[in-house]
Amino acid sequence: MSEYRITELATGREVVTTEQAAERRGITVASMRKDAKRRRDRDQLTELEPLNARTPVYYPEDLGLEP
Repeated sequence: MSEYRITELATGREVVTTEQAAERRGITVASMRKDAKRRRDRDQLTELEPLNARTPVYYPEDLGLEP
């Protein structure tokens, strides 16, 4: 597992990158991106400010991960 944690400043909640989520689920990053897109299309993801233009972040529970 990645050795770093990202915390949302506004709430203090943990958020994960696509890569971190894929690692936790034991799937490829491409598969995680597809899963996130499906969840977004079904309005099951909370829209969060990305770390940068190429790094979206998500609440772990939105991706079916333990918080």
